[in-house]
Amino acid sequence: MPEPFYFPIHSGLLSPEHREQIGAAIWEFIWFISKTTKEFQEGDERLGIVLGGKPIKYSEIADDLGLGESTVKKHVNRLKKFKYIETKRAPYGEIYYVKNSKKFKPKRQTQIDLSEERDRPKTVQRQTNFGLCNKDIKDH
Repeated sequence: MPEPFYFPIHSGLLSPEHREQIGAAIWEFIWFISKTTKEFQEGDERLGIVLGGKPIKYSEIADDLGLGESTVKKHVNRLKKFKYIETKRAPYGEIYYVKNSKKFKPKRQTQIDLSEERDRPKTVQRQTNFGLCNKDIKDH
């Protein structure tokens, strides 16, 4: 088993709707989230690519989770059916994408206007208003 680590899971998964749709496939879905290595925007949707796009066999997921391959296959099909994941068939497994991935914080696309005047306290004035600071004390 690889070294354990923390990763975020969006609290929206705790809704009754998701509990009903995901059901017992929650463990496979969490596995996919934990193995998401990168996210990208495709249209209006944010997709997380699992293990960098490496083809994955059901046996790999089953071994990690301690389940049978047929159980994993059934759960993965459920996740596909309810559109939690997308897959692309590859010669040695499937390439998995987590839909609406929220594992990584998206980088802000805002621009800051540095030309505008900001309200900043004047440090010299602050020193005189609040007395001496240790920088003002000189050893003679």
